[in-house]
Amino acid sequence: MTSAWMNWDEWKNTQISVLEALREPNEEKVKEALNLLLIWQTRQILPVQIEATIGVLNSMCANVENPQFFSSVAGFTIVRFVNGMVDAPQKAGGQHRSVYQMAVELGVPTVLVEVRHSITHGTVPSSEELIECIKIISEYLVINYWERGSQESSRIWFDSFIEAVGRRDSQRIMKSIKEGSRNMTSSSLYELSSLIVRIGKLQGDESKWWKMMVTQICSRRGFSDVLIVGAAKEYCKEIKQNTEQIEEWIIYCISVLSSEVNEVLNVFKSEGVLFENKTQILLKKIHAIINGEMKKIIGGFIIHENLKFKEMECEEIEQFVNEKIQINECEIGQWKKLGELPQFFVSTENLIIDPSISLMIAN
Repeated sequence: MTSAWMNWDEWKNTQISVLEALREPNEEKVKEALNLLLIWQTRQILPVQIEATIGVLNSMCANVENPQFFSSVAGFTIVRFVNGMVDAPQKAGGQHRSVYQMAVELGVPTVLVEVRHSITHGTVPSSEELIECIKIISEYLVINYWERGSQESSRIWFDSFIEAVGRRDSQRIMKSIKEGSRNMTSSSLYELSSLIVRIGKLQGDESKWWKMMVTQICSRRGFSDVLIVGAAKEYCKEIKQNTEQIEEWIIYCISVLSSEVNEVLNVFKSEGVLFENKTQILLKKIHAIINGEMKKIIGGFIIHENLKFKEMECEEIEQFVNEKIQINECEIGQWKKLGELPQFFVSTENLIIDPSISLMIAN
């Protein structure tokens, strides 16, 4: 077992239960969430944030059921939280800093450091102060761990899906796809997009499951655009390597999932790869499979190689220029814009022309 939770559903159910208990605590919610986390605790060592959550929930229970033990339980929770969040990183090495400095850098409320100092030196704060500190820890954990946990849980789901596909377990695969389409968030999909386009198969026996999975998840509004942005980012990062599979995913997103082509163009422009030879070949492939206005837009970003303007009539030059997209940027990757040219007297190989008759030329 690589984690204390068995699968994505278990994580999601526990996450929901814990968030409800921390946001709107009552005896029933607190006990339910605590029992779920205690099961995890029996399986393996937990992250400091989950251990701290157990401490917070134990403190809440003690305050209601055993007030005489509340001070010791809450005090222990505060000390352990600060030690785990602030002291532990110090032990990893590097320049020594005070606990207070570390707390500021990590966003841990400094009042907890002060209370922890008092407790470790034998001064126990009042119950009111301890209750307030437990609330502060609770709020910190909600914002900085449990609400962000969707990214971790989505990776758990993704690993489960890959395992099911590898085993050809159609029942588990279908269950996993159903879980993904129900629980996936757009931010989680973006985090997973780089893995999907590098690992996911669009050819061969496994391809039907990958296609089914992304089709189900991307049926939700806007999700296909999230996936293609992630794919385009991964393409830019790997452009010096073999990007054939990533390109297949980009084309699949556009042709099958109806992802926005503009999203791809924006990424390519911002990352400076729009006029790279490899990108130009990809744009030509995309241009061949789309129709309508977007076909014209894509065409406007495709370089016409080895054009000889001296051999072209004025009307042909004007038509070519009018087909080009206005480039506002002065520099895109290795390409820089030259000023307006009154005459066409330079070689046009590796050039793109916009409607203002300005040139983009590689350095």
